[in-house]
Amino acid sequence: MKFVDETADFGTVKQGEKVVLFYTFENAGGSDLVIYEALPSCGCTTPKYDTAPIKPGEKRTVEVTFDSEGWSGTQQKSITFKTNGVPDYATVTLTGIVE
Repeated sequence: MKFVDETADFGTVKQGEKVVLFYTFENAGGSDLVIYEALPSCGCTTPKYDTAPIKPGEKRTVEVTFDSEGWSGTQQKSITFKTNGVPDYATVTLTGIVE
């Protein structure tokens, strides 16, 4: 699982806003890739992804929603995707500022 960009900056948002980010990845391996689970660093970050196997060379996109309610200042959150790949996980990070 190779992400085009592992980090995204959502800029500055007002507290209470929800930010949606998209991360594109490719199955860089030689066999079907399966995402078993996505583990966000906190409950404020929700990943959405397709659980169907990804063919070698195929690209997909995962959607990540950050809910800024209750947060302020500089934020850095992450989502770790557990897969059947080598290595068996990949992590993306989102950063930004909540006013």
